[in-house]
Amino acid sequence: MSMRRPRRRLILFLAGLLLLAGTALLASIGPRWPGVGDAVSWKTLPSATGPEEDESGKSPSPAPRTTGEAKNPPELRIDPETLAANGVKLTTLSPVLAPAERALPGRVLDPEPLIAAREALRNAAARLSAARTARAGAEAALSRDRALYHDHQNVAAATLEEAESAFASARAAETEAEAAMEALSAGTRTRWGESLAHDLETGSALIDALISGRERLIALSWPAGEPLPTPLAPARFTLAPDAPPLLLAPIGPAASADPTSATRNLYYHGADPALLPGLNGTAYLPLGTPRPVFLIPPSSVVWWQGKAYVYRALGEGRFTRLPLGDREPSGYLLPAQGLSRLAIVSEGAAVLLSEEFRSSIDLGEGDEDD
Repeated sequence: MSMRRPRRRLILFLAGLLLLAGTALLASIGPRWPGVGDAVSWKTLPSATGPEEDESGKSPSPAPRTTGEAKNPPELRIDPETLAANGVKLTTLSPVLAPAERALPGRVLDPEPLIAAREALRNAAARLSAARTARAGAEAALSRDRALYHDHQNVAAATLEEAESAFASARAAETEAEAAMEALSAGTRTRWGESLAHDLETGSALIDALISGRERLIALSWPAGEPLPTPLAPARFTLAPDAPPLLLAPIGPAASADPTSATRNLYYHGADPALLPGLNGTAYLPLGTPRPVFLIPPSSVVWWQGKAYVYRALGEGRFTRLPLGDREPSGYLLPAQGLSRLAIVSEGAAVLLSEEFRSSIDLGEGDEDD
């Protein structure tokens, strides 16, 4: 027992020396930045408040580390030499005015229901016209027979009774046709709205174009509980996020809402060949006054966990990652929020994203044991 204890102590002592030596070796090596791409010239852009300075008046050299909490995009510091070696470039944006728009889901409608509605209205109008003609003829015959009957009974009483019966039947048929026409017109106005229903009943160049396929009818879904924008303005319509916007002209709103979807259709029309029946898209309806925004170039956008971001340059190698909203037809827009300019990373943003999370790992952020 006396010999085993010194031996055990010796083994523990040697293991401690090896652990200290390994720690010192790792500290001497440290993290290295892998160079990618060709070196470019680095241009430092001042931030809104200017870089921090020490007592000597010189700006401290930033280290490639992140600060701040892991819940929010942290501030990233990288020295200019490293940025230049990895091809990171900046650009300064000025605000532009973007129209205040409301994004609405839309669908290109099949013309068949519109064709059926026009045919139903035409048939109902034809039946009403025929009933009115028949009633007018029966009324004229009754007036003639009455006159002859009272003029020395040149017409028999039985003939007069037949004329009266024929007139009553014709008048009842006319009343029935009028009721059917009114019910059909009311249903058409409810589904298609006043403007489109009027054109369906009376005929118009727009209806002819929609039925022939020269124009397409598009229904935009407006929330039923919100007041309608008046008047309806022309809208931009996109069939895919990266597709060019198509211009739509307004027709009018439906007279009632759909209870199943709690939306109300706003009808528009467009003539672009890409508007094929059955396609879905997103419409952007102008509402309110234009707002100042920064238009983010595509090369500046990086993706993390399914969301789009842009890196803002704060000056002296300091950056912060800003979230972007949904892509609009003109691109990704960032509200100006009173800024007269915005310096962002225009090339090499993916390098900063990689460094940000590499630095977070080096600092141990997000470690469950902490």
